[in-house]
Amino acid sequence: MKALPCHGGQKSEASSFTNLIQSWQNRFLLNKRTDIIVECYSGYKADERPVSFITGDKKLMIDKIIEQWRSPDAEYFKVLADDGKGYLLVHDNINDGWVLEKVCEHQ
Repeated sequence: MKALPCHGGQKSEASSFTNLIQSWQNRFLLNKRTDIIVECYSGYKADERPVSFITGDKKLMIDKIIEQWRSPDAEYFKVLADDGKGYLLVHDNINDGWVLEKVCEHQ
């Protein structure tokens, strides 16, 4: 567990724990997962990789897959879209659905 910095004196354990919980809640609220519609390329398997996705009323084309990895329950695609932003798209293998996990400015 990451230790919380103490500024201006010692914080109680309860205060540190409260700050930690608030930090996790803020991180969760800033990175809300959003269901999206994804169009995929199907090659040797169905839905092999995403080629575009719709979020809100915007359709974005995927210019580049930067990185991809798998877990037992999901496939992750870190992509660069035609709007210049990076996105983390997650295919939930259990529910067979796509989720937009994170949006970030491309560096």
